[in-house]
Amino acid sequence: MSGRRDLEESELRKLAVGSLLADSSVITVVLDTDMIVRWASPSASSVGVAPVGRSVVELVHSDDLDRVATTFSVSAVKGDRSSLMTNVVIPLRVVTPSRLVPFEATGRWVRTQEGGWYFVVALVDVTTRFATTEALRAIAGESDDQSAVQILIDACRTFNGIDGAQVTWWSSEGERFSVGDLGSSPEIADHLVPVDGELGAQGSSFSLVDYDWAHVFPITGAGEMLGAFGFWGWGPPPEIRFLSVVVAPLLDLAALALTRARAQASLSERANTDPLTGLANRRHFMDQFPVQHNESVAVMYIDLDNFKDVNDFWGHSTGDRVLQLVAERIRHAVSKGDVVARLGGDEFAVLCRWIRPDAAPVIADRVVEALNRSYDIEGVRVPGGASVGVAVGTRRSAGPDLVDRADRALMLAKAEGKARLVLANDGE
Repeated sequence: MSGRRDLEESELRKLAVGSLLADSSVITVVLDTDMIVRWASPSASSVGVAPVGRSVVELVHSDDLDRVATTFSVSAVKGDRSSLMTNVVIPLRVVTPSRLVPFEATGRWVRTQEGGWYFVVALVDVTTRFATTEALRAIAGESDDQSAVQILIDACRTFNGIDGAQVTWWSSEGERFSVGDLGSSPEIADHLVPVDGELGAQGSSFSLVDYDWAHVFPITGAGEMLGAFGFWGWGPPPEIRFLSVVVAPLLDLAALALTRARAQASLSERANTDPLTGLANRRHFMDQFPVQHNESVAVMYIDLDNFKDVNDFWGHSTGDRVLQLVAERIRHAVSKGDVVARLGGDEFAVLCRWIRPDAAPVIADRVVEALNRSYDIEGVRVPGGASVGVAVGTRRSAGPDLVDRADRALMLAKAEGKARLVLANDGE
């Protein structure tokens, strides 16, 4: 004899019902035919609402009332049938003092021995699923990685037991970002990412002032660690394997958001970059002229002298290498914040921002000097040479007109013998 005693059916039913009623994710309520709540399971307190004595009209969001009325219609109460089951599950939102709580509801009409009718409804809290679904929908429409990550941080606050979150990630160029409840300071990364920049699949715990526990998980995509997602809270620390299951949807969404942001950044870079030199292309260069400020700017229009001879004599591969070296020399001759572009062929341009008018010719001289030196390409000395036209104006007056003035000055430099610069007059 094992000593095991099989429970009677009534005891098993009581065990099952008691277990369901105690589950905080399931709320059971009983309504009368006027749709007034007459009884609610103790789990209703978990969402901060006391429904007993209140009407469905008060409890359910107004946008969901028609759906509720149609699906669980009172007209089902007729005849002498003991119960009528509605075999559907409908979404609805319950209004609480602090927020809207999404539920999935199903119910049935039950007739008592005295002949009264009551509607028994089971409400399953789907806050977590709703939050991740809304986050996915929002991320699908977001092009900004920081906005997408903020959506995930907001979703974290709906998870029971998680009181704060932070995401740290880095771009493909290695630039770090940090968004969440700890703020956006770059130093926050020290809380989340270890010195070696790697996290195991289960992440690791870290110390965070004023909280009882904190844990960080890696955000991975295509076998690469894209960032780190930290979670923390008060009370006993959750078992890590359990926490990893709970936050798995958010980790997946974070990986989706960051992978998508990187892909979009790559597409944007290709759309705005000259593939041979890595400089800005003509479109991106012209996009630098919005009317935002009235600072002094200068445009240099650069054209290589006798470049056709280089292609004809040494071949196009040597010509391409010359163009790449030209790009490097221009970059080194101008300031770091200036925009250097290849406009097409052997034409280049530079936008110098916040520059004094008298400094423009000095910088242009450096460019001419750099480009008039020869190039050593695989032991072959290729002659250099370039002409430059310079126009100075303000961003308010900048744009196609300023570029055209620089182009006309370039034509004068060519006409005067090449390998020189010409500064456009204000009236040109």
